[in-house]
Amino acid sequence: MGGVKKWIVTTTAPDRPISEIVDELTAAGFTTDKILEELGVVTGDAGDDTAQRLRTIPGVTDVSLDSSVDIGPPDSSETW
Repeated sequence: MGGVKKWIVTTTAPDRPISEIVDELTAAGFTTDKILEELGVVTGDAGDDTAQRLRTIPGVTDVSLDSSVDIGPPDSSETW
């Protein structure tokens, strides 16, 4: 059992209203941060065990760890 992490949940919104999926995510222990309805994406926090349960919810197609991306300052000669 890991600590709480940030997750990105991808849904098949046309198959099922995203609001219903969010209700089930919350009931499973997911703390919702943002709902990007047009993209079928929900972001939030949960532990590893909860993330595993989220994958079994009808309408959820993927549960992935959220990670930060830093492209650096403008005009930098280094891109990575």
